[in-house]
Amino acid sequence: MVSIENPKRTQIFFSPIAGWNNYDQGMAGLAVYNSFIPSRNFQYQLAPMYSFNTKQITGIGRLQYFVYPKKGFVKNICFSTTASSFHYLKYLPEIDLHTLRFERYAGKIDFKFRNKLSRTNISKTLSFLFVHLKKEELNLISFIQDSTGTSYIYEIFRTNYSLPEIKFSFEKKQSINPYSFIIDLKSFFGAGNRLEVFNYSGILLNTEFNYRINYKKKGDGFGIRFYADYMLDISNVPGFNPQLAASNGSDDYAFDEVFFARSESTGFLSHQMMMNRGGMKFSNAQLISPIGSGRNFSAALNLTSTLFLPLPIFAFADFGVIATTTKLVPSSPYKNFQYDGGIGIKIIPDICTVYLTLVSSPDIKLNAFSVPEYDKWYKRYFFTLNFSRIVPFDKIRDLKI
Repeated sequence: MVSIENPKRTQIFFSPIAGWNNYDQGMAGLAVYNSFIPSRNFQYQLAPMYSFNTKQITGIGRLQYFVYPKKGFVKNICFSTTASSFHYLKYLPEIDLHTLRFERYAGKIDFKFRNKLSRTNISKTLSFLFVHLKKEELNLISFIQDSTGTSYIYEIFRTNYSLPEIKFSFEKKQSINPYSFIIDLKSFFGAGNRLEVFNYSGILLNTEFNYRINYKKKGDGFGIRFYADYMLDISNVPGFNPQLAASNGSDDYAFDEVFFARSESTGFLSHQMMMNRGGMKFSNAQLISPIGSGRNFSAALNLTSTLFLPLPIFAFADFGVIATTTKLVPSSPYKNFQYDGGIGIKIIPDICTVYLTLVSSPDIKLNAFSVPEYDKWYKRYFFTLNFSRIVPFDKIRDLKI
């Protein structure tokens, strides 16, 4: 339960919680935390849950410690660690339905810089992040054919990945023409218990710039987003290479985001995306050769404009290009330049938005939109659910500082 803290006592707060994903199905548990208002220097939030489908414990937890230097250019320093574990894939061998599990552990240090003018609404943060992933993965080792059909034999093995990352973010939160930019450098390495087959590595540099031009009417405006990323060489990690399409669940290699159906390529839940990377509104989930990927450089321009209607409807247009700077990259059947466009509606600002792609480049139309999942214009919808934006503890922290 949420209440006002008593600074003279050590208090523990709790609240029942529930969750759902396509693999754990329904989950129920208890959230335990030590601070809400006012926020403490040390905070913890623990949310263990029980999965009624897998009959296993799942959940997430976070520990944070804040330091507030009295002088200098650093406003505060946050040391944090998080851990989470859920199931992310289900498969059907001959005997029963099974699910595969992931474990994610992360350590992070955030330096939030002080502004020279106290009333300046500018946020500058330098972050150092290290993520360690443990995943159960599936490998087909053989199959048997007889008069009754084909039987497949699988093995489950565990892979271990590490992802160090350095990121600088700048945001000017002003009511007129706000803007922000991010510079991010990350790496990916690790291996499974079959080292000769699963040996991953890669270094990725990306930058993102956002700018909004306000129209005269309140709430209306024109949005500009530019994104570019570059790799020294192509990685064999799905989702880690530069790409023009926005990320779906299978592209989320670091398990940073929350997806209801992380590994699905069909069905309503497979249309969930995070509007990051190149931000283009199409899916490569059912393509053997992905469009707008397979190169070590990509750049995209995403444009949006409100339509001066009573409803929060907007038009969007995306333009992207991929290129290679190394001879080791294999050839692609697609062109380097792609585009798409359509309309969208904001259901909950910054949390839930629905996009409908109405026009697209020939490669996207004849390939990504030719599969049964997207072969009609009304099937080419995508939606976002940014659960990471709903963190009340962080909102209270921002109000205090």
